[in-house]
Amino acid sequence: MRAAFVECNEERAQAFSKELYAFERASTFRLEERLIVDGRPAGSIRRKYLHSDVSHADLPGLPAPIQVFAVMVALSGWDLVDALG
Repeated sequence: MRAAFVECNEERAQAFSKELYAFERASTFRLEERLIVDGRPAGSIRRKYLHSDVSHADLPGLPAPIQVFAVMVALSGWDLVDALG
């Protein structure tokens, strides 16, 4: 059952877009996540200070709902790091 579900989603994803999107940490010391499209840097999500409420996202080519989701995941991760000390 699970294999069929994954296969169906992969087919749907391939029909939607042929590009592979990924995020990677830019540096251990900076609050920046890089958008990688087909193995090349294509954008980023940055926060200047850990305790800052201001962030900047430059995610060209991603649909708006996916951009919002990516920013929320990045912010949640940074907030978790802040909470853990």
